[in-house]
This record gives sequence, structure tokens and C-alpha cells, in this order.
Amino acid sequence: RDFVALARSNEADILFVLIPSKEEITNVGRFENKYPDITSLFESEHVPYLDLFPLFSRMTKAGYTLYWTHDGHWNVPGNRLAGFAVACRILADGSLPVSDIHKKQNAILDMLSVEFPSFSSESLDSLSEECRRGFF
Repeated sequence: RDFVALARSNEADILFVLIPSKEEITNVGRFENKYPDITSLFESEHVPYLDLFPLFSRMTKAGYTLYWTHDGHWNVPGNRLAGFAVACRILADGSLPVSDIHKKQNAILDMLSVEFPSFSSESLDSLSEECRRGFF
């Protein structure tokens, strides 16, 4: 709440990003709703947040490796996927004065399709719509 109060007192936007661990992603069945308390708080306080769990889970199920094998940190594709998701969310929420938002969102999705070339076109279409809405 202190971060939110500080941001609001300075008329700044804030976005909390919930980052799933490697264990959460590789053991998906056990961690479907890991953050109910914090997400309930964010929603009740109207605080924007982005939960990367659904997106990372979906991409892992599609066969992509998003974490290094020797530790729990994101590898290059994992970092890029997180960056794409955050960028889409920032563009979609309208808090930045960005010209031609749809063009920028499409550029992000084009980069995503290059990074994850075997991801199905239907899945990319779904991600495209989610990107435009700012949700994953």
C-alpha cells in the first residue's frame, strides 16, 4: 500500500508484475492460483497488476523453455516474453501518451512470433487480442 500511496501522491502510474517461479511453471497443477490474497488486494484497491503465470504456463505447455536449466532465472526467451507482456500492458492501459498504439502493439507481436516461431497462429491471434486488451 505504501508504494501505491507514494505513486498516487506523485501522480505516477504503477504496475505490479507478479512473477512465477520456475517451480510454479513446471508444476502447474499445484499452483493455479498462487496469489489470491495479493490479487484480491490489488483489485479492491484498483491497483493495476500483471500476473505472468498464465502466459508463462501457456508458453511452457506449448514446449518453450523460459528458465535456465541450472537455476530458476529466466533465460533469454523468458526475459523477452516478460518484456513483451509488460509492454503490451503499458500500451493497452493508455497511461502513456503513445502515438499509434496499435502499430506498436503489432510490432511487439511480430517480435514475439519471431522469438517463438512454432507457436501456432491461433495462439498468436489469441495473444494479439490479449495484448490489445492488456491482459494475459
